[in-house]
Amino acid sequence: MAGGTHVFDMIKRLRDNDNLRKNDYFKVRKMTSASRGTTPEDQRPLSADEVNAIRLAIETDRKKGTWRQLILLGASVLLCGLLIMALLMML
Repeated sequence: MAGGTHVFDMIKRLRDNDNLRKNDYFKVRKMTSASRGTTPEDQRPLSADEVNAIRLAIETDRKKGTWRQLILLGASVLLCGLLIMALLMML
């Protein structure tokens, strides 16, 4: 009777899967109303100064990220080189 619980587990999983298919959890819902927290005051056009400030902020963040990646790359190359040299010295 050791296989009995396995069969019951399989039946339970099949029932749970059928229940998931019946519900619309995974179906794409259409947006019917635009009143989900947005008001006309939230959708005002940006001025040229605000656009330039946003562009500048994005560019500085991108440059910082690039420098950070380059520094990490250099440190990892240096560390790998030191480990390889240490292993070659031990041989």
